[in-house]
Amino acid sequence: MKARFRVLLCGCMVPFLSGAGAQALPPAVPVCPPRQVQAASGALPSVAQRIEILAQVTRTLQEQYVDPAAVDQRWLTSIEPLRQAALAAADDRQFEQAMTALLATLHDRHTAWFSPAATQLLRDVTAGTLRDPLGMWFLALPGHLPSVDWVEPHSPAEQAGVRQGDVLLSINGQVCPRSAALDGPAGTRVTLGLQGPHGPARQVTVTRGQLTDTVPWQVTRLKGHPWVYLRLDSFLEEGIATEVRRQLDAVVRAGGVQGVIVDLRANTGGWLGEGQVLMGAWTDQTFMTEVGRTGDRLDVPGFPYAYEGALGVLPEQMKVAVLVGPNTASMAEMTAAALRVVRHAAVLGQPTADVQGTTAQQALPNGAVFQWSRKRVMLPDHRLLGRGPIQPDVLLPLAPMQPPEDDPAVAAALRVLSASR
Repeated sequence: MKARFRVLLCGCMVPFLSGAGAQALPPAVPVCPPRQVQAASGALPSVAQRIEILAQVTRTLQEQYVDPAAVDQRWLTSIEPLRQAALAAADDRQFEQAMTALLATLHDRHTAWFSPAATQLLRDVTAGTLRDPLGMWFLALPGHLPSVDWVEPHSPAEQAGVRQGDVLLSINGQVCPRSAALDGPAGTRVTLGLQGPHGPARQVTVTRGQLTDTVPWQVTRLKGHPWVYLRLDSFLEEGIATEVRRQLDAVVRAGGVQGVIVDLRANTGGWLGEGQVLMGAWTDQTFMTEVGRTGDRLDVPGFPYAYEGALGVLPEQMKVAVLVGPNTASMAEMTAAALRVVRHAAVLGQPTADVQGTTAQQALPNGAVFQWSRKRVMLPDHRLLGRGPIQPDVLLPLAPMQPPEDDPAVAAALRVLSASR
């Protein structure tokens, strides 16, 4: 088991090992001595491999990156010191740091470097084999302390008072710790030194929990209401949107449904095709258009009949509300924005992560993976996404997610839907 760290993948955010390609860092985070920072856990590529890797990365960006002006000759000149640092790296950590820094010059959260170790971890995530006894996800950059990027609802970390944005200063008193220090049997305790964005340093003791599976979706008729609650935490798992559609159709077939609350607050994105399946419940038309670097366009429609016997597009009079937050990213952001346009959905919550667009990936000779922004996204109203987060129509306080019957955000969505009848 490895502690969770987060990066961007395929139009989504997923966990990654420290040093795998984060593009952002909270202010005033202390720097750890290099020998104390978790290594990338891979062999240093040969000089010949490094030359080939650098050539592939720069050539691909110049030929395919969404913004040609960002990767022109001036950019090539500006990254030359980082290129030389990658070639002169004495170990895998230095090489990973140089490649991460090189891609960070584009200031693009969709363009990232995945070390071989991070690539394997991503496979574990996709396969569902990653478990975390604390319920925390981190954002980290080589040489810096990680910050808490996400705390899972009802997890041991949330119950102990760990909050999103906390910087992890120490584990059991050890400064600049390795993530393995978070591991341990259920029922044992670990003491975390944390620094909040606006408060003093503090210590929090967390009791490790059981490593249990969680279902990344929920579809249920809200008791006493004509509304359906639909929570989808990821578009990354193949077939997940089809299963959600099956459950939604079953509830609608039972009768009396007047609208749907779509909860995307924990959804960090995933595959475009899964988004098309979910959007098929509300449209069979184009809900977004991919726009390439030369202005070429590809319409992306909803898939209403994703399985045999599907209901297809739900009636126009069936209202929609969407819950979003800071962890709503990429495909989930685009889904929320599209529902607001094509079905006049009310969007409630907090501004989203501002990670919009589609990506491509390339495997490299050393086992690493390189990802870059490939296309921008335009909504049916001809508005380009990617120029800021999705702003909610109704701003709600940032609070942990609760079961739908106890969640204030769901209650707010119920009030909005009831007022629109």
